[in-house]
Amino acid sequence: MELTQLLSAVTVLNKDNGTRFTETSRLDTINSLLWNSRYRRINAEGLFHLYAALPLNSLRGQEVIVVSAHVDCEAG
Repeated sequence: MELTQLLSAVTVLNKDNGTRFTETSRLDTINSLLWNSRYRRINAEGLFHLYAALPLNSLRGQEVIVVSAHVDCEAG
């Protein structure tokens, strides 16, 4: 999938109430896109969702790069 297609796919409604997501269409789309990949959601607490290709404990003591993306949401 090309980057423009990926960005288009995840440009869907996403709302939260300041504590948790109340409309999860974007998260559902991300999960669907990653379904057949090696990436898994390893954290889903409140408004913080983290995906990784390897379990975090397997990275202990190694250098890692973390890519962070803030997803703007409509509060409501």
